[in-house]
Amino acid sequence: MTTPYDLAAAIQNVLPPECEVMTGTVTLVNANLLTVLVRGTSIQAAYIGTAAPALGTLVAVLRQDSTWLVLGPLGGVGPQQVLNPSFELDGVTVSTPSFWFVANIAGTGSAAAQKTGSAVDGSFELGVIAGGATQDTYVYSSPIAVAPGQIWSVSGFASATYPPSTPFLADAALYGLWFANSTNLYPTTSAADTLIAQVNDLQPQPTHVSVAGNVTVPAATNFMRVATRSMSVAGVVMNWDAVFARRIS
Repeated sequence: MTTPYDLAAAIQNVLPPECEVMTGTVTLVNANLLTVLVRGTSIQAAYIGTAAPALGTLVAVLRQDSTWLVLGPLGGVGPQQVLNPSFELDGVTVSTPSFWFVANIAGTGSAAAQKTGSAVDGSFELGVIAGGATQDTYVYSSPIAVAPGQIWSVSGFASATYPPSTPFLADAALYGLWFANSTNLYPTTSAADTLIAQVNDLQPQPTHVSVAGNVTVPAATNFMRVATRSMSVAGVVMNWDAVFARRIS
């Protein structure tokens, strides 16, 4: 069966060299333009038809020279399900961003939305601040309804702000956390935490790296929460942005 990804690749092969076909996520809908996150960069693009793709939709995007055009949504891929995925709802705040929760595995990390000037999507991103000697901190999402056996694609962008003379040794990971109901919080889980993807030794801001992978929902699970995991020494601020989750099977 031909998938949307196969189709995009086939289109790419017949376009002239100055054209590209890519995929991206709709992050803002305006009257005549969409803002689409493509390869870690937000671009503005026109769209075909009278109805704009919904916020969070994965779309095929055509670029010719400096002109961007959204061809339409990719069939067979579910909508983005993480609430407040780019940490824009609260502005700068000293408390945990709306729809997110903190669990310290080790150390005393805390989380807040911050304006770094280099956010991947929007103006703000999540800052996870190490307290004590080290930190190993989950900042995890609101619950997402799932069913055992489903496959979900999860992604985010991570970087780190290091104090002077601190080695670049911070590590960033995405995890799937599993729950029997929508009210339980970590660590009251229904299955073992699942590592989705991990990137070690992050480069400092403004560089961001993509952390992305797929995860299968385990048995006895009705809800998933997506967790960013920040691992660093004291004084390091881990930065996260554009944390997305969508069902693909």
